[in-house]
Amino acid sequence: MDRWEVREWRACGVQLHPVLVKVKPMQKYDMVPLLVVFYVSNHEETGRRRVFRALSINGGKTWTHPLATTLPNFRTPLAATTLESGAIAIVFTNNAGVTYSGTGTTHGRAPLPILSVALSYDGGEHWPYVRDLEEHFAEGMEYTEPSIISSVAGSRMHITYRTTLFDRQHLQNKRTYIRFASVTEEWVQGTWAGNVATRGLFKGDTRIGVAQKH
Repeated sequence: MDRWEVREWRACGVQLHPVLVKVKPMQKYDMVPLLVVFYVSNHEETGRRRVFRALSINGGKTWTHPLATTLPNFRTPLAATTLESGAIAIVFTNNAGVTYSGTGTTHGRAPLPILSVALSYDGGEHWPYVRDLEEHFAEGMEYTEPSIISSVAGSRMHITYRTTLFDRQHLQNKRTYIRFASVTEEWVQGTWAGNVATRGLFKGDTRIGVAQKH
């Protein structure tokens, strides 16, 4: 058995909800698939509430130092998978614990937590496409704990997530549902009515000079 190294990333705060994906070789001469781990860092500072990313190019024996991506998150679970095209699809909470008016949180809970799905074609460095899972997220509902897998063909994503009606007046959950969505890579690259893809904090990285779907 190979000897494996244990890496601890204390400098980045407490790591939460790690998700590991394997990306097929990105170049013809790459023999070992790229391993990418995403996780949420438990930073109190709003500006540092990000999804972090670390890489391994030797089967997980060693890992790069984790760096913050452009994806925001409010210390909530995320999910990721790879597609046949080589893209990474990630489902994440598209805010950092602040409302759009900048008034902060309510009773320590992030208001209107929007769940979005984003695509990366360069191992998770850039995310040129992002789209909300639902066109309208109902006020008072919380959307959390996503799970995602790709189809056998690898072009369709099957996503589940929890929706909870939260009674803010009495600070308690009233009803909880599990929702299911089945979307394609092309769907994520599209928009909702009015040419709007997301109402979340992250609108997508610039597509200039970024690897795209082949």
